[in-house]
This record gives sequence, structure tokens and C-alpha cells, in this order.
Amino acid sequence: MEYKSDDESSCLEEQPAADSKHTPNGCSKRSRSSDSDTPSVSGYTKKKKNDARCLPQSVSCWSRLYTERLGIFFNEKATGITEFFKLSETSYAFDYPLKGENKNLLDTLVNVTKEKMCKARILNWSVTEEATQGFPFLEESARCQDILADLHDIAVKDEYPDMHTVQYLRRSHYKVEEFFMQLQKLYLKRKDGEKLAGSDFRQLLAGFSRVFHLNVEQVLSKRTMKIGSSTISSVPDLCFWAQFPFPLYSVTIVTVAEVKLDEMKQVDESNNFEISMAVGNKVLGRHAGELLLEVGNSAFRNVALGIICMQTMIIFTYLEISPKHLALIEEKGDADCRLEIDGKRSGTIYYTRPYDYMVEKDRCEILEFLFWLGLHSLPLDYRPKPARV
Repeated sequence: MEYKSDDESSCLEEQPAADSKHTPNGCSKRSRSSDSDTPSVSGYTKKKKNDARCLPQSVSCWSRLYTERLGIFFNEKATGITEFFKLSETSYAFDYPLKGENKNLLDTLVNVTKEKMCKARILNWSVTEEATQGFPFLEESARCQDILADLHDIAVKDEYPDMHTVQYLRRSHYKVEEFFMQLQKLYLKRKDGEKLAGSDFRQLLAGFSRVFHLNVEQVLSKRTMKIGSSTISSVPDLCFWAQFPFPLYSVTIVTVAEVKLDEMKQVDESNNFEISMAVGNKVLGRHAGELLLEVGNSAFRNVALGIICMQTMIIFTYLEISPKHLALIEEKGDADCRLEIDGKRSGTIYYTRPYDYMVEKDRCEILEFLFWLGLHSLPLDYRPKPARV
């Protein structure tokens, strides 16, 4: 199934003339780097096309062709979500595994939130279903109101007398309420016959993410990077950020992909999932470009963490790239191969299988990781204190 980004339709792939020395955008062809100034190469080398293409200046117009020219490739198969905790090894601000009071706090938040969100089990029929399939949107909207009333009964329980824990539970509880209020609006919108747009799912994901103490904002300013002779820019749909302590660092960026209902199908729920079988090349190219331009702002060293959002389904991703590889991209504007630097493959994007956060089973699998990210994104005084110094 092919997922389409909001502004994808405005992007046309540039085809330079084969016998010209310059592309339509005025970008000169680049010669292949010599062996003396190129890191060691492993795997295969792509055959360079005679009509070398210039990178579009906005990554929203990229496809996988462009990112693979920069030596950036998606991994062959999915990675389990637990493997993403290893990102702590690339950041002094993120600690894993949590221990003592920090571990108890994380476990409590996961268990209590699991119970609160379980109240949505009746609503775990995807909001993407059509009214013609008999989904009672008005009834489900009213049920949201009942759930909001029920949430007060489990807001703060006597078995959590520790005020340190209670303040985290309260903060999360308010966001759970707001999420159900958002969901109620979507049901009413569908009841009136309106279709949901990418912006609706972007806002719903933002509301869901705030439950986990994540700081979520719509991106208003461009990210830029000099690649060869061109200045490339990107504007992710959402950004999760944190302060460490100054300036603000990116924790996660989100690419929202437009998708048609008839393109939705059951995906492989195992780690054998291959992203290219479910997500179109243009979305993958755009997301890879956004990850590349986010590395310099990332809270993780030489790593950028991301999410591809397809309605209520999300795929976690991260790009791992070495400083030498980045320097090669910036200087040459080209890599055109799989790179191995200092004995380790660089430019790989790892990813999980898709999780539908409106499905209880999927949601429960990602609660711990989201709370782990969120707790480390809080103001300094409220963050888990790292065990290492």
C-alpha cells in the first residue's frame, strides 16, 4: 500500500537531460569520489546513472532514490521495540535500565495508564472505519463521555500514597482526559459525514503522546543542512523535544503520511515486517531526509529518532550515522553506496513493525518506551536521575 504525504503531490521528480552538464535546477554533475578520500565500502555499490540527479531542496520531494545516493538505507527487516532502549547508549541524558525509585515510577505509570486506556477497549475499533460499515459514531462519542466520568474513579488510588509518584500520575491523567476529548470530536466529525485528514491524525497522535509526558509541538521552523552545493530543508509534521539544559534538543520527529482506506491492510505483526512492503518510496525518502537533517538537533549522539504516522498506526524509526559519513554527505553531496566506517555500517535506518495505538494489544507493547522517552523529556528537576555520572 502506498502512503502519501500532505505535500507530496506538489513534488515532481527532476529528470535532467542526459547530454547536459547541468540539471534543470542548475546543479552541476558530481564526479565519483576517489578511493583516497572515501571511507571503506562494504556490500554493493549502486551503478551511477548517466544523468545524475540534483537533490530537491526540500526533503518533502525526496524518494528513497535520493537518500540511497547519500548512503542511507532502511534495514532489511523490523527491530523489536525493546531494542530502541539501546539509544540510551548514545545519550548522557537518557538512562536505561532504570533502577530503584525510577523503575518503580516507570512501572506504576505504565500499569495505571494501561488501566485507564483500557477503558477505551470498546473504542478500539479503528476510527478509520467507514460509517457505511456500520460503525455507530454517535454512540461511541457518547461512550467517550462515560469513559471520562469513569476516569475520575481511578485518577489517584490509595495504594499510591507517595506524593512524588502522585504528581506524575496526575499530570498524565489530565492528558488521558484530553485524549478522550479529542477522540470524541473525531467521532462527532465522522458522524456528520466528514472524512478525517492527515492533520486530524497528527493532532490525535500529539494528544496521545502527551499522555506520556512528551513535549509535542508542530514544527514551524525549517531544519537546514548544506549538502554539496545545495542547502536542503525539511519541516517535520511534529517534533518531541527536551531541554538538556540548553538549548532545546529534538527527541523524536514525526512524518504524517496520508493514506486511503482501501490501501490499509493487515501487516505482519512479527519482526519479519519489511517497511518497503507497507510504506511507499516517497514517504520513506521524505522521512529519511527528515531524520538526516535532525541529527544535528538530536538528543542522541549520531542518531535521530522518528515516527511514521499512518492514521492511528505508528512505526518507530531511528537513523544511525557516523560523523565521517555526515561530513562526506556535506562535502560531496553524494555517497552512492553502503558505507562501513570504523568497522560499523553507517547510514542505517532501523524500524519497528507498525503499532495501532487504538488497539489495546499494540498499545500495551509501546507504553513503557513512550513513558521512558517522556520521563527523560521533563524539566530537569522531574527527570529520573541517571545512574551513571
